[in-house]
Amino acid sequence: MTEIGDTLFESNEKFSVAFTDPDNAGPEPDNRGEITITDDDSTPIPTVNNPAVLEGNSGLTDLVFDVTLPYSTTLRIGRQVLDAGGNRLISTREAANLRLAFDMVHGETKLGTTSVTAFYGRPVFNERAAFDDRRNPAEKFMGAWLLRPLGAAKNAPVVNVFFLSRDRVRATYQEGAASDHRRTIGARINATSPQWDYAAQAAYQYGSFGADTIRAYGFAGDVGWHPQVRFTPRIGMSFGYASADRRRDESLGTFDVIYPNLGYFTDAPVYYPGNTADLQPNIAVNVNRSWRLRTGCDVVMRISKNDAVYGPPGAPLIAGSGAGPSFVAALSYARAEWTAEPHVSVTLSFVHGSTGSLIRDAGGKDFNYGALTASYRF
Repeated sequence: MTEIGDTLFESNEKFSVAFTDPDNAGPEPDNRGEITITDDDSTPIPTVNNPAVLEGNSGLTDLVFDVTLPYSTTLRIGRQVLDAGGNRLISTREAANLRLAFDMVHGETKLGTTSVTAFYGRPVFNERAAFDDRRNPAEKFMGAWLLRPLGAAKNAPVVNVFFLSRDRVRATYQEGAASDHRRTIGARINATSPQWDYAAQAAYQYGSFGADTIRAYGFAGDVGWHPQVRFTPRIGMSFGYASADRRRDESLGTFDVIYPNLGYFTDAPVYYPGNTADLQPNIAVNVNRSWRLRTGCDVVMRISKNDAVYGPPGAPLIAGSGAGPSFVAALSYARAEWTAEPHVSVTLSFVHGSTGSLIRDAGGKDFNYGALTASYRF
């Protein structure tokens, strides 16, 4: 018998073994034995890091500290960004140049290859001046997810099953403005290999919007092929679907992407995923170890003519009248990324938006968008 060791602090384990009908041996009055596996792991002790912060001359100063609990458990309390493991419904909001932060209690436990995360908090309300942001009293956010690879292989798919709960005192859709209490359940799967990579996610939402019932759903995905040729290109296809409110009744069908990347479609943060379906072919090439180029075109359609076209931060931009075209815009883009060294990167991007008659009749027009960003990672 082979005993498998571990580093988990636990009580001694006991089990019994019984021998029956042995060959070439007579019966034994006592054919049962007890085996004990004695635990040799030390008692786990919670630890706290040693944070430091300047007290300042007035007002309150935030201090974030980590409490590391036994069995690879981390508890983080304070102002922080939320890393959702690739979940499209929660983003750090880089495209707006104003990162999304929370005043939050965040706990994560790792049990072997399984990771379990739970959190509760409120988003930070951005004020005009520096260092005066405060938590938003009109909104709270909580949730949990379980992350686990499907198998022991190096490139095994990783599954993320999640539950999210968001409560807002006031939210605005085509249907009107009211309190929004929305629950989201969903799953995500992703994998990478030398030839392919893919990620797919689907979610269902329920809850209440004022006196109405919420019933909405959405899904998104990205697939990439890596042909083994010069410049190691990635030929990809991205898609997304966020359900719409198709008729005026006692239910709301508009899918809420919660805290999305405002550059969800391209680097230009001009449309908000909601009552939308999009399809984006794209290609990326690695010119060398430092330079990467990407280009593509995202075609954005509205799902229902009775629901609005939404713009950041999720407010109706063009009301749905029940008529007109479904085409919203085609966003063609080019992006160059230069990694000067592991900590420093520079990105140059350009987007051209070709709008349809739906946008033009509402007073909009074609547009060009450019951005130059520099990042330093500690």
